Amino acid sequence: MVKLVLVDNDEYFIKGFSRYILEYQSNIEIITYTDIEVFKASLASIAFDLVLISEIFPIDDSLKNLKNLFILSDETFEDDTCKKINKYQKTETLLKEIMLGYAELKGDRRLITNNETTVKLIGVYSPIGGSGKTTFSLALAGCLAKRNVGVLYLSLEKFFSAERYLGENLNPGLSELFLKLKNKSVSISFDINKKVQTDSSGVKYITPPESAMEYGEMTDEEMVKLINEISYSNVADYVIIDFPTEYNEGVINTLSSLDTIAFIVNEDSASMLKATKFAKEFDLIPSLNSLYDKVYLFANKTQGKSPTQVLQNLYKNKSILGCIPNMNLEGITDINSLSSVMDGYMAGFLQML
Repeated sequence: MVKLVLVDNDEYFIKGFSRYILEYQSNIEIITYTDIEVFKASLASIAFDLVLISEIFPIDDSLKNLKNLFILSDETFEDDTCKKINKYQKTETLLKEIMLGYAELKGDRRLITNNETTVKLIGVYSPIGGSGKTTFSLALAGCLAKRNVGVLYLSLEKFFSAERYLGENLNPGLSELFLKLKNKSVSISFDINKKVQTDSSGVKYITPPESAMEYGEMTDEEMVKLINEISYSNVADYVIIDFPTEYNEGVINTLSSLDTIAFIVNEDSASMLKATKFAKEFDLIPSLNSLYDKVYLFANKTQGKSPTQVLQNLYKNKSILGCIPNMNLEGITDINSLSSVMDGYMAGFLQML
């Protein structure tokens, strides 16, 4: 049983929030206060797991020292020493963010099993430079948007290459999120929602950090947490993650946290050589087996002859979900047009999703 204390003078909010918990969350016990001084006087006599205090109350040092304190806030609350949760969102989403914060405090995500997200996390990866994975990622996002589902595009490439379709002079969105993660913020869902932008195609996206060096400052655990936080923020039904071409433990750990991986391969000899070497990694490192199960193959920039058989020999028990011909896309500068051209080549993958 999670004991939750709510301190707010908004009686309408207190009643609505308490009623929701009583009806839908039998594992939460809620205690409410409308007077901050009464709550402070009772600190020594009550036991609780989480404390939610409205931003309208002054937060003195005695309250800031509470490790399990969250401020119910909107964008006007500027004290970065306190963990914030957006009060003005759907009750279901608010409670999910609260429980996420509780799980982070306890260091155990099993505490939020009943609130698991249904968001699909899809990685687009290739160890081959120039494979066309960014174009593939944006086209896939556009195809999903046309099917009236929410989709977010996230690039983890050190040098952002999607300006052609999303525009230039983009403000650095990931920089603030990286900083929040470095500062061990319990939940950054509120901040994620503020950083999401929407293209005219309906595709949502978060802009890259100010400097490519910022990616190198992030730990594997922080990158995985970023993706999990995006998932739990409910900004989209699908998140398309455009990975860098690097092959290292950090990339593998991040890929392993996803649901599905689209693996992009070209048919030229250099690309096929890299694909062959990458395939051998699965035999050399048994721990990669769980990653292998998530991989779906795409042959991109084909020249008329399909490398399907070669790839299937390399990647046993894997079918090729798409063979995309080498196309001249120079005149296409928007996601709507790009997805229209690519839709037919992604049909099998889209049906599977």
